[in-house]
Amino acid sequence: MAEKSCSGCHAVGTTGVSPDKKAVEFRDYYKKQPLFELRQPITRAIRAQHDLMQLQNLFDQEIDMIVAYINSLSTAKRLGTPE
Repeated sequence: MAEKSCSGCHAVGTTGVSPDKKAVEFRDYYKKQPLFELRQPITRAIRAQHDLMQLQNLFDQEIDMIVAYINSLSTAKRLGTPE
C-alpha cells in the first residue's frame, strides 16, 4: 500500500531517497515526529493536497496500515535491527 500510495514522493523502503526532496523518507519519520503521534499528522497530510502530493482517498484502516508500516521501519532503524 505504501508503494502504491506514497512512493511517488516518499522513499518507502529501507533504502533510497525520496523522489521529492522535501518528502521525508518513511524510515526517518521518527526524527520529525514521535512514532506514537504519527497518525494525526499523516492523516492530515494524506487528506490535504500539498506540494506534489495528490489528494488520497484512503480509509482509516489503510491509514493505520501505513502508520504501522512507518513505525516498523523507523523502530527497526532506531534500534539498529535488520528491517
